[in-house]
Amino acid sequence: MGRGGAIVGAGKVGSDNQITAGFTVAGTPVNLALSVHPSDVTVAPGAAVAFAIVVENHGDAVAANVSIAASLPSSITLVSLLSSTAACDAAAARCTVASLGAGESAIVNAIVNAHATGSVDVVAGGKAASLHVIVVDHPRRRAAGR
Repeated sequence: MGRGGAIVGAGKVGSDNQITAGFTVAGTPVNLALSVHPSDVTVAPGAAVAFAIVVENHGDAVAANVSIAASLPSSITLVSLLSSTAACDAAAARCTVASLGAGESAIVNAIVNAHATGSVDVVAGGKAASLHVIVVDHPRRRAAGR
């Protein structure tokens, strides 16, 4: 399949912070789903948060050059992006899956440090999902002088 083609589709929000969209690329249906696991976490200031970004191809055709991009607020810093199925550039907060076959999925493992409450927004193929991070400075920690 070529890299070009028109993309047409509509999405729907499912359970577990998953957005599913149906697309047609070069006349062949491609049905990608994007999710972030976990989608909500509560941590102490400066804590590392590990999460997985999952892109699934529920369609009948190969999805080529699927771009996965994350945007982060200044209160959350990206530590790493790792994947055995995607080429990742942590400095750009972006990964690319060269080829995602029908029924296949790509997983990107990410780690961020959270200094204040915020969201990591992820997009892939016109879909979006978010990791919501709530930073709480526990009163017991302050009282103990930590």
